[in-house]
Formats: sequence, structure tokens, C-alpha cells
Amino acid sequence: MYKFNLAKPLLGKEELMSFKNIINSGWITQGPKTEIFENLIKEKFKCRNVIATNSATSGIIAGLLSLGAKQGDEILTPSNTYVSSINSMYNLKLKIKLCDVDVKTCSVTPEIFEKSISKKTKFFVPVHFGGNPVDLKKILEIAEKKKIKVLDDAAAAIGSKINGKYVGSFKNSVTVFSLHANKIITSGEGGFLCLDDTKKANNLRKIINSGIEKSSWKRHKNKKFNFITSEFPGYKFNFNDILAGIAIEQFKKLDKIINYRKIIHQRYILNLNDLFQDNLISTNLPLYKTDSSHYCFQLTINSKFFKRDSLADFLSKKSIQTSVYYTPAHHHKILKKNISFDIKKLKNTEHIFKNSLSLPFHNHLKIKDIDKISSEIMNYFNNDKK
Repeated sequence: MYKFNLAKPLLGKEELMSFKNIINSGWITQGPKTEIFENLIKEKFKCRNVIATNSATSGIIAGLLSLGAKQGDEILTPSNTYVSSINSMYNLKLKIKLCDVDVKTCSVTPEIFEKSISKKTKFFVPVHFGGNPVDLKKILEIAEKKKIKVLDDAAAAIGSKINGKYVGSFKNSVTVFSLHANKIITSGEGGFLCLDDTKKANNLRKIINSGIEKSSWKRHKNKKFNFITSEFPGYKFNFNDILAGIAIEQFKKLDKIINYRKIIHQRYILNLNDLFQDNLISTNLPLYKTDSSHYCFQLTINSKFFKRDSLADFLSKKSIQTSVYYTPAHHHKILKKNISFDIKKLKNTEHIFKNSLSLPFHNHLKIKDIDKISSEIMNYFNNDKK
């Protein structure tokens, strides 16, 4: 067990009470609490449609299907992403093409996106790495011009903003968020999609509900005799009220959670300032006129005299847990033979993967904890200098 864990959800008595109330209600699958949760997001994010799912991975599959993805279609996405996103594309039998990211932001820029497009590209999945928003406006403009549909992977970006506008409220895209246990807010597992197009949203609800138009809750409220009719072979990706009850209480805390993460993020920056000034390390910072959800704190080692794995081992011995976000798609054994990539064009992704390390970053950490972790990092670099 580590003294300083990489991530830890901020759960309290409100979530526990909500859980008990839902169990006592007798209705635990998708129902009234799921609707309340979706409406809370709609109201805060100012988006027209919100659909809760059992995971962000399910949301990616359903989102791509709602956009018309078919077997053999070319889909472009950064290699610097979580493997379940790539698995989703692979399982849909899409032709996956990987692109690089910007070394400073660890995310795709509009320029990289445009350069990576081929005549066959039909879909693009950008990733808001670490909760820092990409330049979505320009990406959507390029995509519209090239007739490419965008599925926006904002798994780690709940609460992030671009020019004061929440990620998830932009038109011409379908945005997917995660509620996994290590995310900003959580329901243990789960996710949700935001989109402007109501016709697509109605279709999405059928996709996640086994191809059935009405959810079990809507059928339950209907007093008339009825039977289930599936319109097409959909998936069982729906959310449930147990998860929704937890997610509702978490969502109420979103601003408070993000505000504290900003504080500890700045504390890391302040404490490690000497290393930043000497260019021994760097970190990915939000773009101009964007607000990050601050999902993680990742540093990248820039000096050839210091090694990421060595730092990770050093910190582990001090009971400090670290991790790597992410193992790039082209490094996963099963996918190497089934995706299209040019290793020469993934230079930045390779550099980030080999030299980056994510530090403990969650709302249970106190300022003194950040100071302790930072101090050990400084010790590592100072001792190696000697």
C-alpha cells in the first residue's frame, strides 16, 4: 500500500445516503435518478441532449454508431490515448489510423489533425489530455470543411471550458465523458454523452437500450399492457439509478473539486519551479482562454541524464505511487498488427511515453502532502547531480 496514492475518489455521506435511498425505493435500474442526473448536466453545460451510459467506452461505441460508422471506415485518432478507445474502434472493425500529438500539450493540434487527414478519413476522435481542452473550434471547422465527423473524447475533461463554454456544449460533435473511479467525479463506473442533434440523440438512446425505443422506466410508467419490440440489434449500455444517485451528489461538488485541484496543481508548479526553470522537467499546461478540469499532474523529463523509470522507482520506495498516461496505441501487442501508423510520424508521442510520469493528484491530498512529494522529487534530481 502506498502512503500517497495516484488517485482517490472524493466520496462522502451524501453519496452513501443517496445509495441507501435508491436501494429502499425498489427501483435500481435506469429510471428517475438517471433522468435527474442527465438534466443536471444539460442545465449546467448548456447542451441540448445528455445520455448516460454504463461506461465512456460504451459511449464511444454508441457515439460512433450514431455518427454512421461502418466496417472498413477510416478513423483518425492520436496514439496517445487510453486503450479502451482503440479497442472500441477495433471491435467495430474500423480502419484505425494514428496521429501524433503536440509535445507541450500531449494533445492533437488543428495543424496535426489537418496534416494527418487522408482522402479516406471519415471520423476523428480528439482527446482532451489531462482535462486540458484541445482547440476544438478550429478542429471542428477543419472537420466540417473535409466532411469528417468528430467524436470528442473528453473522458477526463468534465468541467473543462473553452472561452467560457463547457466542453460538451459545442455543435457538430458528439462528446463522451467518463465517470470511472479515477476521474474528476465518479459513480464507480459509467459515463455520458453530450450532443446538440436531437435526432442523433434519440437514435443513441435506442443503441444503448438494445434497440428498444422506450427504457424500462418509461415502460414501467405506462399503465397500459405493452411488450418489448427491438427496432435493430443494439447494445446493453444503459446507466442505472444506483450509479446515478452517486453521480448526482458528485456532480453537485464538481466546481469545488476542480477548484481544489487547481490549488494543488499550482502548488506542484511552485514547488518544482527550479526544475522547470532549468528545463529538467516540463508539464502540459492548458491552452490560452481554456479552463482545465485538472485530471492529472504529469511531468516530462527533458534531460538525457535523468530517466523516468528511475524516478518512478525512487518515488515508489518513498511510498509515492506514480503512473504513465498513456501507453500509446501502437505499443499494445494485439493492436500493432491491426492499426495504421508510421513510427516516424509519432515522434512526440514516443518522447512523451518514454519520459513522462503522472504524480499523485486527487482531492484527499493536503498541501503538506504535495510539499512532501515535491521534496522527494527535488531530492532525486539533486542527488543525481552529485
